[in-house]
Amino acid sequence: MKVNYSSSVVVCLLVIICSATCIAQKENDGWEDGSKFNSLFNTKTIDTVFGEIVSLDSVKPSNGMSYGIQLIVKTKTDTLTAILCPTWFTKCLNICLKVNDKIEIEGSRVTFNNKPIMIAARIICNGIILKMRNDKGHPIWDYLRPG
Repeated sequence: MKVNYSSSVVVCLLVIICSATCIAQKENDGWEDGSKFNSLFNTKTIDTVFGEIVSLDSVKPSNGMSYGIQLIVKTKTDTLTAILCPTWFTKCLNICLKVNDKIEIEGSRVTFNNKPIMIAARIICNGIILKMRNDKGHPIWDYLRPG
């Protein structure tokens, strides 16, 4: 049996390059577990909402943080601001969200900068489930961090 090593090498190199790029972008970005922002996540305030994406923006939630994804979602009863995750995390996973998408968000409702927001733990959009936090609220992206 003849093995084609060249295609395997190319795939391995692409995985290494993507991983290295993601790791380089995420170090010391303010999104790590235990950061001021992530410490706001409270498992006692978890809620699930259904709605439609009205706006999708790249924002810096606070000083010292890298950019993250913020959604404005129109539900049947109100409009909700949801902070999902660092931008680099969505790029690494090749996640596509867009305005007018129907979405389900599960997350912790908190007050941040004197405004109510939801820190997302899981979203479902276009049949794709993205889990951003484990059951205790710890960010999934931290498992990708070196060390």
